[in-house]
Amino acid sequence: MLETAGDRFGQTLAEELSKLRAELATQRADISHEIATAKVAILKWSFVFWLGQILVIVNVISWMLHGAAAQ
Repeated sequence: MLETAGDRFGQTLAEELSKLRAELATQRADISHEIATAKVAILKWSFVFWLGQILVIVNVISWMLHGAAAQ
């Protein structure tokens, strides 16, 4: 009887571990997807920031050159 209970416990434990592994794999895939999405968003906003900075620098240089030419 004790052996049967031990076998049943082992089988139940194996089933629960299998479910846990499947759930963890799903959560890992979800987290990986979220990280990839965040990286894309960061890259997009970084590009917008860089473009804005380049436009400001070009305008300041242009203003300085036109100011120097007028003097």
